[in-house]
Amino acid sequence: ERVLDSAHHHLQRAVRRHKSFADARRKAAPMYQLGDQVWLSTHDLRLPCRKLSPHYIGPFRILRQINDMTFQLQLPPRYRIHPTFHTPLELKRNPLLLKSWTNLPSTR
Repeated sequence: ERVLDSAHHHLQRAVRRHKSFADARRKAAPMYQLGDQVWLSTHDLRLPCRKLSPHYIGPFRILRQINDMTFQLQLPPRYRIHPTFHTPLELKRNPLLLKSWTNLPSTR
């Protein structure tokens, strides 16, 4: 029984250590409101030439909040992608840092 208690203690200590390291890198989710303008990351979009494509496109207006981390954006119909995105794929609009890129190359 002493061996089991010792193993349980060491496992609990390892879990606490892993949790503390994981929590150190976590950030709070950005707080978006309906109607906010956000930029969309092109990281997971299929584009003809990733090197020459912009890193972010937009800005797009938030139409509705599905849950704490998922939003529906108002995208032009020519994009042919689903308008629901997870928060890390979005970036709050900052007009000083980013130039407007709304012409996304066609996806095939």
